[in-house]
Amino acid sequence: MSLEELGEIQVTSVSRKRQSIESSAAAVFVVTAQDIRRSGALSIPEALRFVPGVEVARVDANQWAVSVRGFNGLLSNKLLVLIDGRTIYTPLFSGVHWDMHDLPMEMIERIEVIRGPGATMWGANAVNGVINVITKKAGDTAGGSTRAGFGSQDGPTATVRYGGAVGAGRYRIYARRQNRRASPETERTWPGSDPWRSDRGGFRFDLPLGERDELQIQGDVHQSAGRQRVSLPPQRIAFADEIRSTAGNVLARWTRTLSERSDLRVQAYYDGMTRDEGVLLGYRAHTFDAEFQHRIEHSERWETTWAEALGRC
Repeated sequence: MSLEELGEIQVTSVSRKRQSIESSAAAVFVVTAQDIRRSGALSIPEALRFVPGVEVARVDANQWAVSVRGFNGLLSNKLLVLIDGRTIYTPLFSGVHWDMHDLPMEMIERIEVIRGPGATMWGANAVNGVINVITKKAGDTAGGSTRAGFGSQDGPTATVRYGGAVGAGRYRIYARRQNRRASPETERTWPGSDPWRSDRGGFRFDLPLGERDELQIQGDVHQSAGRQRVSLPPQRIAFADEIRSTAGNVLARWTRTLSERSDLRVQAYYDGMTRDEGVLLGYRAHTFDAEFQHRIEHSERWETTWAEALGRC
């Protein structure tokens, strides 16, 4: 793309509305679907490797450390990560278990990365930045698709997806299995210490309700199992421990266009997860979130966007 074309790329994460990068008052970088396809990335952290200002490190075969503005580590926080407007950080340490969010990369439309504070728009966790993963609409993934892969480290993997129409609505369903062998570094000293297996499935349904309204419903279920190397003080006793996690979520979003200069959105989601890391920790988290947003464009230079969290627990 030319510089002019790059500036016209549309983003939605900066001001909670659709606008071009050149008119966004933030440092924004967009990873497009074409970028993901050319890079060969198999996970979201891998796709973030070449984003300026984002530090990505692979801790072992199943865990990642991702941060913005330094201070990277497995328990890095102060970074808001969203998938289609749903917050995916764990309330345990306000970070992200990246191994629990292994979306099929061919379903991602773009990843918007904002480097810098975004708490004014997105809340307390957006201190160092915002990463917003936006998946493709159901109508853009019509028909069937099957992908399979096998490699020396990642594999075998398989993804099956099918999309179609029900009346005026469009739907998509998918299932994915991913396997990763133990990392070479740990395999030499701790054979079989950190392999990982993940099973995931989900759906999305987009339904236009007349000329001004649109309804979106989507959900995912996830189950994974693996191992990790653990070192406990003070004698630095090391051993391999099990990691098991299950999760499920469902999201509904209603959008209404009031006029050319005004629109509103109401969304709600439920997210439940269970994670067991053997002797280290085990916990369950259930999150319900509802949000209302209204945008009014008064003139070319004056616009009001206000949002209210209707409830969170």
